[in-house]
Amino acid sequence: MIQILKNDVTRVLCNKKNAIMTLVLTICMVGFAIYFTNKIQVMGNLAVVESGEAGMEMNSTKLHISLSGLERYYNISYVAKEPKESELVSGRYDAVIKQTGNGYAIKSVKSADFQKVLLQALKNPSEFVPATDQMRGVGTNIIGYLVMIILMQGVLHMEYYGEDKEKHLVERIAVSPLSFVKYLTAHFLYAFLMLYLPSMGVVAAAGIIGLNIGFALWEYAVLLGILCMLSAAFGIFMHTFCKSMDSANMTASPLIVLTSILGGTFYSYAHSNQIMNALINVLPQKNFISFVNGMEKGCLDTHQYQQLGYCLILILVLTGVSVARNCSQYRPAVK
Repeated sequence: MIQILKNDVTRVLCNKKNAIMTLVLTICMVGFAIYFTNKIQVMGNLAVVESGEAGMEMNSTKLHISLSGLERYYNISYVAKEPKESELVSGRYDAVIKQTGNGYAIKSVKSADFQKVLLQALKNPSEFVPATDQMRGVGTNIIGYLVMIILMQGVLHMEYYGEDKEKHLVERIAVSPLSFVKYLTAHFLYAFLMLYLPSMGVVAAAGIIGLNIGFALWEYAVLLGILCMLSAAFGIFMHTFCKSMDSANMTASPLIVLTSILGGTFYSYAHSNQIMNALINVLPQKNFISFVNGMEKGCLDTHQYQQLGYCLILILVLTGVSVARNCSQYRPAVK
């Protein structure tokens, strides 16, 4: 097993671009998370219609001044006429604000909680401060920004196993004295280390130089360890069931991007459709980020521990299914 691990390290040293790309992307994601957490507390794109009900129009300058207190928390665009509903559905705007005789009317496809907070903000814009339980901390944002890139890199770093399959080296290994389970374990361990060491190193460096990283280093060690195991398990799963490295990468990349966005890794995402919410709640990204968020706020409950358990079980399932599939496919040589 150690020899296989050494062989993977030798191969990556001969092709350094993957290691360099991993380090650069990790640095960028941690930097973005720290920067945007300090700059933005609550993110929302609002379209404010400057012409309201007949007789209720507010002077444009006065309207801008009255809502200026919200610009710290929302991106506000002032428009002459009400945007089409398709612009709400597409996500260009999170809400459309119109003046009424009683204040403001909100039109949005986002959750009732989002609209409730926005309505409170509009009642007293100058003194509005979002509740801390509605804000994600810097630690959750760092982990959230890393989730998608680490999951994608897990498939990338499992490429040497995929390459062995394409070149039919797996069949040769299967008839050697080497245990096939140990062979797969070595690839899993290689991918895990290639994910874990750069991400943990960058986060540790950020903490050492005095940046606010949200969690203690030991907490990052645990959280990143779980995330990197999930990524390695997903990587070996994709390469097991895809015939080539290209098909594994092409299948995994859009799947990871879509599920990471829906799972709320970059920002909290809620959908009014119950079926859609049920599907989102199955995503490991959603469960993992929910646990991380609760951990940072110090308010973990039974449900969030169950979400962590779900992620750990998924790691075992993905790995177990991959091993079982490979062992059945190359059964004559399984030791």
